[in-house]
Amino acid sequence: MDQKEFKTITENYAKKFVGKIFPENIKKIENGICVCCENEIGEFKNAISKKEYEISGMCMDCQNKVFK
Repeated sequence: MDQKEFKTITENYAKKFVGKIFPENIKKIENGICVCCENEIGEFKNAISKKEYEISGMCMDCQNKVFK
């Protein structure tokens, strides 16, 4: 298994894990709503932040507060 394949598997696992614990958040993520502040997600500063949204559901503002 190469690094790209491993990354894809772990990201998919993380999404499934979040979905099982917080199933109501999946719909918010699909609709572009932050699961923390419940505002529209807006813009992300980079691809890593966008990927974090896909996993955690946090918009850029909430990510900035959490990952200071």
